[in-house]
Amino acid sequence: MATAKAKYILTADDQTGQAFDSVKRRFGDSARVAAKAGAAIGAAAGVGFAKMASDAINAADEIGKLARELGVTTENLSEMKGVLEITGGDFDAYTKSIRRMQRAIVDLSDGSGEIEDAFEAIGLSIQDVQDLNPEEQFRIISSALEGVADATERSARAQEIFGRGSRTVLRLVSAGADEVARLRQEQAAFGNTLSSDTTAAAEAYNDAIARMGQALRGAVTSTVADNMAGIADAM
Repeated sequence: MATAKAKYILTADDQTGQAFDSVKRRFGDSARVAAKAGAAIGAAAGVGFAKMASDAINAADEIGKLARELGVTTENLSEMKGVLEITGGDFDAYTKSIRRMQRAIVDLSDGSGEIEDAFEAIGLSIQDVQDLNPEEQFRIISSALEGVADATERSARAQEIFGRGSRTVLRLVSAGADEVARLRQEQAAFGNTLSSDTTAAAEAYNDAIARMGQALRGAVTSTVADNMAGIADAM
């Protein structure tokens, strides 16, 4: 049993190493840019570069999972996270607004009178959004809201379509589609765009770390269990 556990630990450790190498390759370009920025590295060292690296991997892991759940790209989510920091929005509210929007579109296709009124008020119908991916749906609905002159009407319709995330959506609407596009390009220039390959590497790394921890915990647990009588006698 001990040999099997040792092999499992070594395998997990090897997987961790492979995953870490993959993460390093994915983040290679960003790392090289950071290496040239002496002042930025100095500031990062002050707050703990290792923690920043760990946080970046965890964030990439979460972006990958959220992208699959929502049916959007990792590029969209990673860039919008930075955009929302600039516009004063909330990333969690943004993801919730996408979920609520998808539910609203389903209700619209089912002929729900209340949601039909909300879409009609901003000049849209089910034909305008039903065959699009969530990113395009969000863009079209946001653009339609941008065209609603009355602020009270705009806020009410955003609430009906996006639910509690409507406040963040309205921040983006107020900024305007052109400004949001510019801010996304800025995030890309900063190196904050995450591809699906990058997020997959981060997920693999974290999964390997978790498996190694489980294997080590199992080895300790079984060792204690197998030697419990001896441990009790020694106490």
